[in-house]
Amino acid sequence: MVVFKTPAYVKPKVLNTSFIPKDHATYGFSSLERILNCPVSMLCKGLPPRKKSSYSIEGDNAHDLAALFLTAKMEGKKYPVVTDVKKYPADMQKHCKDYAEYCYKQVKPYLGFIHFWAVEVRVVLDKKRDIWGTTDFLFLWESSEKYVSGIIIDFKYGQHIEVESEENLQTQGYSLATIKQYGIDRGIEFDEVTCHIVQPRTDHETPPITYSQKHLVKKLWPEINETVDLIESWKSDNSIDVLDLPEDIKAYEKVGKWCQFCVRKNVCGSFQGGKPVKALDSFKKAFGKLGKGEKVKVEDKTKKSGFKTVTVGGILDKKEVAKVLSKEEMAFLAVNSTMLVSFIQQMPSIVMSLIANKQKFPGVKVVQTSGKASLISDEIKLERGLRKLGINPYDMVKKWVNLTDATTLAGGREVLEKAKLIIPAGVNYKVVGEDDKRPAVNIRGEDIVNSFKNTFGESIEGED
Repeated sequence: MVVFKTPAYVKPKVLNTSFIPKDHATYGFSSLERILNCPVSMLCKGLPPRKKSSYSIEGDNAHDLAALFLTAKMEGKKYPVVTDVKKYPADMQKHCKDYAEYCYKQVKPYLGFIHFWAVEVRVVLDKKRDIWGTTDFLFLWESSEKYVSGIIIDFKYGQHIEVESEENLQTQGYSLATIKQYGIDRGIEFDEVTCHIVQPRTDHETPPITYSQKHLVKKLWPEINETVDLIESWKSDNSIDVLDLPEDIKAYEKVGKWCQFCVRKNVCGSFQGGKPVKALDSFKKAFGKLGKGEKVKVEDKTKKSGFKTVTVGGILDKKEVAKVLSKEEMAFLAVNSTMLVSFIQQMPSIVMSLIANKQKFPGVKVVQTSGKASLISDEIKLERGLRKLGINPYDMVKKWVNLTDATTLAGGREVLEKAKLIIPAGVNYKVVGEDDKRPAVNIRGEDIVNSFKNTFGESIEGED
């Protein structure tokens, strides 16, 4: 039988935020996508550090508050009263409580097993080389006599940037370090680790992703080690000038969405001399006035009123955009829209619409992604069906059960599918770089109508 010994630092003894680690790793998992794609970005000795913005301060405050509320929830206590509404406004408090409730729902079915949980805990892959990250919520339990399973939940408080769980290197890094620290180092084998991403300030939902120990240890770990070895070899060479890199090192530069928070961005020849700055400057000059956004109503039959209010970053006419930007610039912005200001998030739908009308864009392709499956919307039929399966729709929280809850309680999605309680996922499309491993698909105008149900496309940023 697997035996857990809960580390002393896992749970704080009092409800405060002093236990939250504030420093950052040299090779942190939040930067892993940038590090693996552009190792040159780590050559920044002597460059001015990135300034802390009001958005990052707000994010830090939200994470502190979320940790406070989640700790109370897991310990079975009432949420503490927070009086500093300037630092922790009412909407932030609501979002953080919703996050705490979500985390609790995911782990409630496993509280009867041998387990431990951790809030804002550091998971270390390589202490000597400073490769680690801080998970917002970690829950491990003995899933069988031989194996341990885990749940990692990542809290994203950004208002405009949508994060995908698919191929997310940050959560993969957390999972690998968790498996190493709590499994391999202790002679314990992991069955799987499931990662969730919670984004309370967007309308965007992304499904949980499950990783196996074998996949992460054999694929990701060697890639991290090889990349860090390369970077350390560069750092150890005192002849290298970070402002004037030799050509063989410059060859490793790669521009992408990871450039957004890169310290080298202002001195990077690939970034400054290439498509990003030119495309963004052209776009801002012509359409910058749309950046403030406006509130509009769009049809939503799931709401009692039949509509929901959303904030959009202005409405762009694709013909006008095509007059200002080259196809190369439009293609770049479509693939990297999340690294830029929010109102450019319409660019993928604009490029996709033009591709559907037989126009060709260099360096990009359209791939098919699965839509979101959902429980049937007929509440009476759904409630009866769930109860026949032994599921109380109100069992987990005082609101209607969602697909994740129902799947967990039913013991698998196939049980719900057999009972015909699931509406199958539809088909969506996405603009990606040509180096994406997924096969390209041909799309037509009617496909765009189905994939983007209103004229705002991907510019919808969140429910009011």
